[in-house]
Amino acid sequence: MDAFQRKCDLEGKTYTEIEVYSEILGKKSGYVRGLGRTVKPSPSSTLTTQSSDLQHQLAKARDEIEAMRAAREKDLQELAKKQAEMEATL
Repeated sequence: MDAFQRKCDLEGKTYTEIEVYSEILGKKSGYVRGLGRTVKPSPSSTLTTQSSDLQHQLAKARDEIEAMRAAREKDLQELAKKQAEMEATL
């Protein structure tokens, strides 16, 4: 902890008590180690990364749905064509 304080002094930065605990003890989803669940860690780039991943998955799912719709439409057109041919032979 002393090394961290010296580092902060050299850099001229000030940290809150929670930021110090987070920096020294590390973060864990849902709480800051050493302070329990009542103290939430500051938002991190993890949320941005998760959001980006979810957006990518959503775009991929939409593309798959569109491809399935196109395939279904093609199948329906083929069935309608076959039905017309069968009715013509009767």
